[in-house]
Amino acid sequence: MKNSTRTGIRVILRMLLTAALTALPAAGASYYISPSGDDNSSGDIDHPLRSIQKAADIMNPGDTIYLRKGIHNYRAGGTAFAIAWINRSGTEEKPITFTRYRDPATGLLEHAVIQTFERDDSTTPPSYPRIYATALHVAGSWLKFIDLIIVGSRSTITLEAARALEEKTGKQMTKEQVYRLNNQNGILIMSRDNLVPEHILVEGCEIRENCGSGLGISGYGQARSADYVTVRNNIIHDNNQRNNQGGSAVNIISLKANDGSTATKIVVENNIVYNNENMLIWLRFKKNADGTEQKDANGNPVVYRDTFNGYSDGNGIIVDVSPTYTGRIRISNNIVYNNGAAGICVTKSPNVDIINNTVYRNGHSPYLHWANIAIVGKESKDITVRNNIIWTRDDQWTFHGTKHGENGVVFDGNLYFRDGADQWDPKWGAIPPNSSYGNPQFMDPENGDFRLNPGSSATGIGAVLSAVKTE
Repeated sequence: MKNSTRTGIRVILRMLLTAALTALPAAGASYYISPSGDDNSSGDIDHPLRSIQKAADIMNPGDTIYLRKGIHNYRAGGTAFAIAWINRSGTEEKPITFTRYRDPATGLLEHAVIQTFERDDSTTPPSYPRIYATALHVAGSWLKFIDLIIVGSRSTITLEAARALEEKTGKQMTKEQVYRLNNQNGILIMSRDNLVPEHILVEGCEIRENCGSGLGISGYGQARSADYVTVRNNIIHDNNQRNNQGGSAVNIISLKANDGSTATKIVVENNIVYNNENMLIWLRFKKNADGTEQKDANGNPVVYRDTFNGYSDGNGIIVDVSPTYTGRIRISNNIVYNNGAAGICVTKSPNVDIINNTVYRNGHSPYLHWANIAIVGKESKDITVRNNIIWTRDDQWTFHGTKHGENGVVFDGNLYFRDGADQWDPKWGAIPPNSSYGNPQFMDPENGDFRLNPGSSATGIGAVLSAVKTE
Protein backbone atom coordinates (compact mmCIF):
# COMPACT_ATOMS: atom_id res chain seq x y z
CA MET A 1 0.00 0.00 0.00
CA LYS A 2 1.39 3.39 -0.93
CA ASN A 3 2.05 5.48 2.16
CA SER A 4 0.93 8.72 0.55
CA THR A 5 -2.34 7.21 -0.58
CA ARG A 6 -3.00 5.61 2.78
CA THR A 7 -2.22 8.86 4.57
CA GLY A 8 -4.61 10.76 2.33
CA ILE A 9 -7.42 8.31 2.89
CA ARG A 10 -6.82 8.30 6.64
CA VAL A 11 -7.02 12.09 6.70
CA ILE A 12 -10.36 11.97 4.87
CA LEU A 13 -11.64 9.27 7.22
CA ARG A 14 -10.56 11.23 10.28
CA MET A 15 -12.41 14.31 9.00
CA LEU A 16 -15.55 12.23 8.52
CA LEU A 17 -15.23 10.59 11.92
CA THR A 18 -14.58 13.86 13.70
CA ALA A 19 -17.69 15.39 12.16
CA ALA A 20 -19.77 12.61 13.70
CA LEU A 21 -18.51 12.90 17.24
CA THR A 22 -20.78 13.29 20.22
CA ALA A 23 -21.02 16.88 21.45
CA LEU A 24 -18.80 17.53 24.43
CA PRO A 25 -20.49 18.36 27.73
CA ALA A 26 -20.74 21.99 28.76
CA ALA A 27 -21.11 21.41 32.51
CA GLY A 28 -18.27 20.91 34.93
CA ALA A 29 -14.72 22.19 35.20
CA SER A 30 -12.11 22.12 32.44
CA TYR A 31 -8.56 20.90 32.99
CA TYR A 32 -5.75 21.32 30.50
CA ILE A 33 -2.69 19.10 30.17
CA SER A 34 0.51 20.07 28.37
CA PRO A 35 3.89 18.29 28.09
CA SER A 36 5.40 21.57 29.34
CA GLY A 37 2.88 21.96 32.18
CA ASP A 38 3.27 21.57 35.94
CA ASP A 39 1.26 19.21 38.14
CA ASN A 40 1.42 21.79 40.93
CA SER A 41 -0.45 24.34 38.83
CA SER A 42 -4.18 25.03 38.74
CA GLY A 43 -4.76 23.17 35.46
CA ASP A 44 -6.49 26.08 33.74
CA ILE A 45 -5.70 26.95 30.13
CA ASP A 46 -2.89 29.34 31.09
CA HIS A 47 -1.44 27.07 33.80
CA PRO A 48 -1.81 23.51 32.49
CA LEU A 49 -1.02 20.32 34.33
CA ARG A 50 1.76 18.07 33.08
CA SER A 51 0.37 14.56 33.58
CA ILE A 52 -2.87 12.88 32.63
CA GLN A 53 -2.69 11.12 35.98
CA LYS A 54 -2.92 14.38 37.92
CA ALA A 55 -6.08 15.36 36.08
CA ALA A 56 -7.51 11.87 36.59
CA ASP A 57 -6.89 12.18 40.33
CA ILE A 58 -8.76 15.47 40.77
CA MET A 59 -11.56 15.29 38.18
CA ASN A 60 -15.23 15.22 39.16
CA PRO A 61 -18.50 14.45 37.37
CA GLY A 62 -19.09 16.73 34.39
CA ASP A 63 -15.43 17.72 34.01
CA THR A 64 -13.56 17.77 30.70
CA ILE A 65 -9.83 17.09 30.38
CA TYR A 66 -8.18 18.66 27.34
CA LEU A 67 -4.83 17.49 25.97
CA ARG A 68 -2.75 20.25 24.39
CA LYS A 69 -0.34 19.60 21.51
CA GLY A 70 2.78 17.52 22.02
CA ILE A 71 3.81 14.09 23.30
CA HIS A 72 2.08 12.99 26.51
CA ASN A 73 4.23 10.25 28.05
CA TYR A 74 4.87 11.59 31.54
CA ARG A 75 3.75 10.21 34.86
CA ALA A 76 5.19 11.36 38.17
CA GLY A 77 7.59 8.69 39.38
CA GLY A 78 7.81 7.16 35.92
CA THR A 79 7.53 3.55 37.08
CA ALA A 80 3.80 2.88 37.13
CA PHE A 81 2.17 0.22 34.95
CA ALA A 82 0.09 2.79 33.06
CA ILE A 83 0.54 6.41 32.06
CA ALA A 84 -2.76 6.98 33.83
CA TRP A 85 -4.98 4.89 36.09
CA ILE A 86 -8.44 6.38 35.62
CA ASN A 87 -10.39 5.38 38.71
CA ARG A 88 -12.76 8.28 39.32
CA SER A 89 -16.22 8.27 37.76
CA GLY A 90 -18.75 10.59 36.24
CA THR A 91 -22.50 10.07 36.36
CA GLU A 92 -25.17 9.42 33.75
CA GLU A 93 -26.09 13.13 33.73
CA LYS A 94 -22.49 14.32 34.06
CA PRO A 95 -19.98 12.03 32.39
CA ILE A 96 -16.28 12.91 32.43
CA THR A 97 -14.64 13.49 29.06
CA PHE A 98 -11.03 13.15 27.91
CA THR A 99 -10.31 14.77 24.55
CA ARG A 100 -7.84 16.86 22.59
CA TYR A 101 -8.04 20.64 22.68
CA ARG A 102 -9.60 22.31 19.67
CA ASP A 103 -7.96 25.59 18.67
CA PRO A 104 -10.76 28.20 18.61
CA ALA A 105 -8.94 30.22 15.94
CA THR A 106 -8.67 27.39 13.41
CA GLY A 107 -11.35 25.01 14.62
CA LEU A 108 -8.80 22.19 14.38
CA LEU A 109 -7.85 19.69 17.04
CA GLU A 110 -4.32 20.09 18.32
CA HIS A 111 -1.91 17.24 17.60
CA ALA A 112 -1.66 15.76 21.07
CA VAL A 113 -0.34 12.18 21.26
CA ILE A 114 -0.43 9.82 24.24
CA GLN A 115 2.72 7.76 23.80
CA THR A 116 3.64 4.76 25.95
CA PHE A 117 7.39 5.32 25.88
CA GLU A 118 10.05 7.98 26.25
CA ARG A 119 12.93 7.99 23.77
CA ASP A 120 16.39 9.37 24.60
CA ASP A 121 18.21 10.29 21.39
CA SER A 122 21.33 11.44 23.25
CA THR A 123 22.54 7.83 23.43
CA THR A 124 23.76 5.59 20.63
CA PRO A 125 21.68 3.64 19.91
CA PRO A 126 18.73 5.58 21.35
CA SER A 127 17.58 4.33 24.75
CA TYR A 128 14.13 4.12 26.27
CA PRO A 129 14.25 5.12 29.93
CA ARG A 130 10.51 4.64 30.41
CA ILE A 131 8.21 2.14 28.77
CA TYR A 132 4.66 1.71 30.07
CA ALA A 133 2.59 -1.44 29.63
CA THR A 134 -0.62 0.52 29.04
CA ALA A 135 -1.47 4.06 28.02
CA LEU A 136 -4.80 4.40 29.83
CA HIS A 137 -6.13 1.85 32.33
CA VAL A 138 -9.82 2.62 32.84
CA ALA A 139 -11.54 1.39 36.00
CA GLY A 140 -14.01 4.25 36.56
CA SER A 141 -17.48 4.58 35.03
CA TRP A 142 -19.43 7.09 32.95
CA LEU A 143 -16.33 8.16 31.04
CA LYS A 144 -15.82 9.35 27.47
CA PHE A 145 -12.58 9.19 25.48
CA ILE A 146 -13.02 11.34 22.41
CA ASP A 147 -10.60 12.02 19.54
CA LEU A 148 -7.46 10.81 21.30
CA ILE A 149 -4.32 9.61 19.53
CA ILE A 150 -2.58 6.75 21.32
CA VAL A 151 0.74 5.37 20.09
CA GLY A 152 2.28 2.24 21.62
CA SER A 153 5.85 1.09 22.02
CA ARG A 154 6.22 -1.07 18.90
CA SER A 155 8.89 1.23 17.48
CA THR A 156 11.13 0.73 20.52
CA ILE A 157 12.14 -2.72 19.31
CA THR A 158 12.64 -4.21 15.85
CA LEU A 159 11.07 -7.51 14.90
CA GLU A 160 14.56 -9.04 14.66
CA ALA A 161 15.43 -7.87 18.18
CA ALA A 162 12.08 -9.07 19.48
CA ARG A 163 12.67 -12.53 18.05
CA ALA A 164 16.17 -12.57 19.54
CA LEU A 165 14.69 -11.85 22.97
CA GLU A 166 12.08 -14.50 22.35
CA GLU A 167 14.85 -17.06 21.86
CA LYS A 168 15.97 -16.59 25.47
CA THR A 169 14.18 -19.80 26.41
CA GLY A 170 14.29 -20.49 30.13
CA LYS A 171 16.23 -17.32 30.85
CA GLN A 172 15.37 -14.11 32.61
CA MET A 173 13.97 -10.97 31.05
CA THR A 174 13.82 -7.52 32.54
CA LYS A 175 10.40 -6.02 33.13
CA GLU A 176 11.16 -3.52 30.37
CA GLN A 177 11.72 -6.38 27.93
CA VAL A 178 8.51 -8.05 29.04
CA TYR A 179 6.62 -4.79 28.52
CA ARG A 180 7.99 -4.54 25.00
CA LEU A 181 6.95 -8.10 24.19
CA ASN A 182 3.85 -8.43 26.32
CA ASN A 183 0.33 -7.06 26.58
CA GLN A 184 1.21 -3.41 26.11
CA ASN A 185 -2.23 -1.94 25.45
CA GLY A 186 -3.53 1.35 24.18
CA ILE A 187 -6.70 1.56 26.28
CA LEU A 188 -7.47 -1.19 28.79
CA ILE A 189 -10.97 -1.10 30.30
CA MET A 190 -10.76 -3.46 33.26
CA SER A 191 -11.69 -3.68 36.95
CA ARG A 192 -9.19 -2.54 39.55
CA ASP A 193 -9.37 -2.10 43.33
CA ASN A 194 -12.99 -3.34 43.42
CA LEU A 195 -14.01 -0.76 40.81
CA VAL A 196 -16.06 -2.02 37.86
CA PRO A 197 -15.85 0.15 34.72
CA GLU A 198 -19.25 0.62 33.09
CA HIS A 199 -20.80 3.08 30.63
CA ILE A 200 -17.59 3.85 28.75
CA LEU A 201 -17.47 5.50 25.31
CA VAL A 202 -14.36 5.41 23.11
CA GLU A 203 -15.04 7.45 19.98
CA GLY A 204 -13.08 9.05 17.17
CA CYS A 205 -9.68 7.86 18.43
CA GLU A 206 -6.66 6.60 16.54
CA ILE A 207 -4.99 3.73 18.41
CA ARG A 208 -1.87 2.32 16.79
CA GLU A 209 1.43 0.50 17.23
CA ASN A 210 0.70 -1.08 20.59
CA CYS A 211 2.65 -4.30 21.16
CA GLY A 212 -0.49 -5.91 22.54
CA SER A 213 -4.12 -4.94 22.04
CA GLY A 214 -5.14 -1.57 20.75
CA LEU A 215 -8.21 -1.61 22.98
CA GLY A 216 -9.11 -4.19 25.62
CA ILE A 217 -12.47 -4.73 27.34
CA SER A 218 -11.77 -7.27 30.03
CA GLY A 219 -12.74 -9.16 33.13
CA TYR A 220 -9.67 -11.37 33.07
CA GLY A 221 -8.82 -12.60 36.55
CA GLN A 222 -11.59 -10.44 38.05
CA ALA A 223 -14.89 -11.27 39.77
CA ARG A 224 -16.67 -8.67 37.60
CA SER A 225 -15.83 -7.28 34.19
CA ALA A 226 -16.09 -4.10 32.22
CA ASP A 227 -19.61 -3.65 30.85
CA TYR A 228 -21.79 -1.22 28.88
CA VAL A 229 -18.95 -0.17 26.59
CA THR A 230 -19.29 1.47 23.17
CA VAL A 231 -16.35 1.61 20.75
CA ARG A 232 -17.31 3.80 17.81
CA ASN A 233 -15.72 5.60 14.85
CA ASN A 234 -12.13 4.72 15.74
CA ILE A 235 -9.15 3.85 13.55
CA ILE A 236 -7.22 0.98 15.14
CA HIS A 237 -4.19 -0.29 13.25
CA ASP A 238 -0.71 -1.83 13.35
CA ASN A 239 -1.09 -3.28 16.84
CA ASN A 240 0.05 -6.69 18.22
CA GLN A 241 3.19 -6.88 16.10
CA ARG A 242 5.61 -7.29 19.03
CA ASN A 243 3.28 -9.25 21.25
CA ASN A 244 3.66 -12.86 22.34
CA GLN A 245 0.69 -13.16 24.69
CA GLY A 246 -2.06 -13.40 22.09
CA GLY A 247 -4.23 -10.31 21.93
CA SER A 248 -6.03 -8.55 19.08
CA ALA A 249 -6.75 -5.02 17.92
CA VAL A 250 -10.08 -4.93 19.78
CA ASN A 251 -9.84 -7.59 22.48
CA ILE A 252 -13.07 -8.35 24.38
CA ILE A 253 -12.26 -11.08 26.88
CA SER A 254 -13.56 -12.79 30.02
CA LEU A 255 -16.79 -10.79 30.34
CA LYS A 256 -18.92 -11.58 33.38
CA ALA A 257 -22.68 -11.46 33.92
CA ASN A 258 -22.49 -8.43 36.20
CA ASP A 259 -26.21 -7.65 36.31
CA GLY A 260 -27.79 -10.49 34.33
CA SER A 261 -29.24 -8.15 31.68
CA THR A 262 -29.80 -9.68 28.24
CA ALA A 263 -29.81 -6.35 26.39
CA THR A 264 -27.07 -5.28 23.99
CA LYS A 265 -24.39 -3.85 26.27
CA ILE A 266 -21.13 -4.02 24.32
CA VAL A 267 -21.15 -2.22 20.95
CA VAL A 268 -18.28 -2.07 18.46
CA GLU A 269 -19.42 -0.06 15.46
CA ASN A 270 -18.20 2.08 12.56
CA ASN A 271 -14.51 1.41 13.23
CA ILE A 272 -11.68 0.88 10.75
CA VAL A 273 -9.41 -1.94 11.92
CA TYR A 274 -6.41 -3.05 9.86
CA ASN A 275 -2.84 -4.40 9.83
CA ASN A 276 -2.97 -5.91 13.30
CA GLU A 277 -0.94 -9.12 13.54
CA ASN A 278 0.98 -11.26 16.02
CA MET A 279 4.49 -11.98 14.74
CA LEU A 280 5.96 -13.83 17.74
CA ILE A 281 5.41 -17.24 19.31
CA TRP A 282 3.59 -17.19 22.63
CA LEU A 283 5.84 -16.34 25.55
CA ARG A 284 4.78 -17.79 28.89
CA PHE A 285 5.98 -17.30 32.44
CA LYS A 286 7.40 -20.23 34.37
CA LYS A 287 5.35 -21.14 37.44
CA ASN A 288 6.23 -22.46 40.85
CA ALA A 289 4.40 -25.46 42.31
CA ASP A 290 1.95 -23.12 44.06
CA GLY A 291 1.10 -21.36 40.79
CA THR A 292 3.05 -18.17 41.43
CA GLU A 293 5.45 -16.83 38.82
CA GLN A 294 9.11 -17.80 39.10
CA LYS A 295 11.43 -14.81 39.56
CA ASP A 296 15.18 -14.41 39.37
CA ALA A 297 17.31 -12.78 42.07
CA ASN A 298 16.43 -9.35 40.68
CA GLY A 299 12.69 -9.98 40.72
CA ASN A 300 12.42 -10.44 36.96
CA PRO A 301 10.17 -13.15 35.49
CA VAL A 302 11.54 -16.39 34.07
CA VAL A 303 10.05 -17.09 30.66
CA TYR A 304 9.86 -19.79 28.01
CA ARG A 305 8.56 -20.07 24.46
CA ASP A 306 5.32 -22.02 24.09
CA THR A 307 6.22 -23.83 20.88
CA PHE A 308 3.26 -26.21 21.34
CA ASN A 309 0.65 -23.47 20.86
CA GLY A 310 2.91 -21.44 18.58
CA TYR A 311 1.47 -18.29 17.00
CA SER A 312 -1.98 -17.10 18.00
CA ASP A 313 -4.51 -14.30 17.61
CA GLY A 314 -3.79 -10.97 15.98
CA ASN A 315 -7.46 -10.69 15.02
CA GLY A 316 -9.18 -7.48 14.07
CA ILE A 317 -12.01 -7.85 16.62
CA ILE A 318 -12.40 -10.79 19.01
CA VAL A 319 -14.92 -11.79 21.67
CA ASP A 320 -12.97 -14.32 23.68
CA VAL A 321 -13.76 -16.80 26.46
CA SER A 322 -16.87 -15.14 27.93
CA PRO A 323 -19.17 -18.18 28.29
CA THR A 324 -21.24 -16.84 31.22
CA TYR A 325 -21.93 -13.37 29.79
CA THR A 326 -25.68 -12.82 29.47
CA GLY A 327 -25.70 -9.51 27.59
CA ARG A 328 -25.53 -9.20 23.84
CA ILE A 329 -22.54 -7.88 21.94
CA ARG A 330 -23.06 -6.06 18.64
CA ILE A 331 -20.26 -5.75 16.10
CA SER A 332 -21.61 -3.68 13.23
CA ASN A 333 -20.65 -1.45 10.30
CA ASN A 334 -16.91 -1.93 10.75
CA ILE A 335 -14.28 -2.17 8.02
CA VAL A 336 -11.84 -4.89 9.07
CA TYR A 337 -9.03 -5.80 6.70
CA ASN A 338 -5.53 -7.23 6.34
CA ASN A 339 -5.28 -8.49 9.91
CA GLY A 340 -3.11 -11.48 10.74
CA ALA A 341 -5.79 -13.89 11.96
CA ALA A 342 -9.58 -13.54 11.66
CA GLY A 343 -11.20 -10.24 10.87
CA ILE A 344 -13.91 -10.93 13.46
CA CYS A 345 -13.63 -13.91 15.82
CA VAL A 346 -15.95 -15.27 18.52
CA THR A 347 -14.38 -17.89 20.78
CA LYS A 348 -16.28 -19.65 23.59
CA SER A 349 -18.73 -16.74 23.92
CA PRO A 350 -22.51 -16.48 23.32
CA ASN A 351 -24.95 -13.76 22.24
CA VAL A 352 -23.07 -11.91 19.51
CA ASP A 353 -24.54 -10.06 16.51
CA ILE A 354 -22.10 -9.49 13.62
CA ILE A 355 -23.94 -7.24 11.20
CA ASN A 356 -23.16 -5.03 8.18
CA ASN A 357 -19.37 -5.35 8.36
CA THR A 358 -16.85 -5.40 5.54
CA VAL A 359 -14.20 -8.04 6.28
CA TYR A 360 -11.55 -8.11 3.58
CA ARG A 361 -8.60 -10.47 3.11
CA ASN A 362 -7.82 -11.07 6.75
CA GLY A 363 -5.71 -14.05 7.79
CA HIS A 364 -2.55 -12.73 6.15
CA SER A 365 -0.24 -14.27 8.77
CA PRO A 366 1.91 -17.00 7.17
CA TYR A 367 1.62 -18.99 10.41
CA LEU A 368 -2.16 -19.17 10.81
CA HIS A 369 -5.26 -20.40 8.97
CA TRP A 370 -8.38 -18.43 9.82
CA ALA A 371 -11.61 -17.43 8.18
CA ASN A 372 -12.57 -13.78 7.88
CA ILE A 373 -15.33 -14.44 10.40
CA ALA A 374 -14.65 -17.34 12.77
CA ILE A 375 -17.07 -18.83 15.32
CA VAL A 376 -15.18 -21.24 17.60
CA GLY A 377 -16.20 -23.42 20.57
CA LYS A 378 -19.43 -25.04 21.76
CA GLU A 379 -19.98 -22.09 24.11
CA SER A 380 -20.35 -19.83 21.06
CA LYS A 381 -24.11 -20.05 20.63
CA ASP A 382 -26.88 -17.65 19.62
CA ILE A 383 -24.58 -15.93 17.12
CA THR A 384 -25.95 -13.99 14.14
CA VAL A 385 -23.71 -13.20 11.15
CA ARG A 386 -25.83 -11.09 8.81
CA ASN A 387 -25.42 -8.71 5.87
CA ASN A 388 -21.62 -8.75 5.84
CA ILE A 389 -19.28 -8.55 2.85
CA ILE A 390 -16.76 -11.36 3.32
CA TRP A 391 -13.78 -11.43 0.92
CA THR A 392 -11.42 -14.35 1.60
CA ARG A 393 -7.78 -14.87 0.64
CA ASP A 394 -7.21 -17.85 -1.63
CA ASP A 395 -4.96 -19.52 0.97
CA GLN A 396 -7.40 -19.18 3.89
CA TRP A 397 -10.64 -20.84 4.96
CA THR A 398 -14.04 -19.52 3.96
CA PHE A 399 -15.53 -20.89 7.19
CA HIS A 400 -13.87 -21.74 10.50
CA GLY A 401 -15.53 -23.48 13.41
CA THR A 402 -19.29 -23.54 13.90
CA LYS A 403 -21.34 -23.38 10.70
CA HIS A 404 -24.83 -22.13 9.88
CA GLY A 405 -27.55 -23.96 11.79
CA GLU A 406 -25.25 -25.38 14.44
CA ASN A 407 -25.60 -24.36 18.08
CA GLY A 408 -27.92 -21.45 17.33
CA VAL A 409 -25.48 -19.88 14.85
CA VAL A 410 -27.04 -18.12 11.86
CA PHE A 411 -25.25 -16.93 8.71
CA ASP A 412 -27.76 -14.89 6.73
CA GLY A 413 -27.75 -12.39 3.89
CA ASN A 414 -23.97 -12.22 3.48
CA LEU A 415 -22.03 -11.61 0.28
CA TYR A 416 -19.02 -13.88 -0.20
CA PHE A 417 -16.09 -13.57 -2.57
CA ARG A 418 -12.70 -15.25 -2.81
CA ASP A 419 -9.48 -14.26 -4.53
CA GLY A 420 -9.52 -15.33 -8.17
CA ALA A 421 -12.73 -17.38 -8.03
CA ASP A 422 -15.65 -16.36 -10.21
CA GLN A 423 -18.12 -18.75 -8.60
CA TRP A 424 -18.70 -20.65 -5.39
CA ASP A 425 -16.73 -23.89 -5.07
CA PRO A 426 -18.54 -26.66 -3.13
CA LYS A 427 -15.25 -27.75 -1.60
CA TRP A 428 -15.44 -24.62 0.59
CA GLY A 429 -18.60 -26.01 2.18
CA ALA A 430 -22.28 -25.27 1.65
CA ILE A 431 -23.11 -21.64 1.01
CA PRO A 432 -25.52 -20.50 3.76
CA PRO A 433 -29.13 -19.73 2.82
CA ASN A 434 -30.10 -16.27 1.63
CA SER A 435 -26.45 -15.58 0.80
CA SER A 436 -24.78 -14.51 -2.44
CA TYR A 437 -21.43 -14.94 -4.15
CA GLY A 438 -19.87 -12.22 -6.26
CA ASN A 439 -17.25 -9.50 -6.50
CA PRO A 440 -18.28 -6.46 -4.43
CA GLN A 441 -16.08 -4.33 -6.71
CA PHE A 442 -14.53 -2.09 -4.12
CA MET A 443 -12.95 1.04 -5.56
CA ASP A 444 -9.43 0.59 -4.15
CA PRO A 445 -9.39 -1.86 -1.24
CA GLU A 446 -5.60 -2.27 -1.16
CA ASN A 447 -5.42 1.41 -0.29
CA GLY A 448 -8.31 1.34 2.15
CA ASP A 449 -11.08 2.61 -0.15
CA PHE A 450 -14.06 0.29 0.27
CA ARG A 451 -16.63 2.33 -1.58
CA LEU A 452 -18.55 0.27 -4.14
CA ASN A 453 -18.19 0.74 -7.88
CA PRO A 454 -21.36 0.80 -10.00
CA GLY A 455 -22.61 -2.70 -10.66
CA SER A 456 -21.27 -4.12 -7.41
CA SER A 457 -22.65 -7.50 -6.36
CA ALA A 458 -23.23 -5.97 -2.93
CA THR A 459 -25.94 -3.64 -4.21
CA GLY A 460 -29.53 -4.53 -3.37
CA ILE A 461 -28.90 -7.71 -1.41
CA GLY A 462 -29.01 -8.68 2.26
CA ALA A 463 -31.56 -9.60 4.88
CA VAL A 464 -34.07 -7.26 6.50
CA LEU A 465 -32.89 -6.27 9.96
CA SER A 466 -35.10 -6.01 13.01
CA ALA A 467 -34.37 -3.42 15.64
CA VAL A 468 -31.61 -4.29 18.09
CA LYS A 469 -32.23 -3.21 21.66
CA THR A 470 -29.32 -1.29 23.14
CA GLU A 471 -29.07 -0.06 26.71
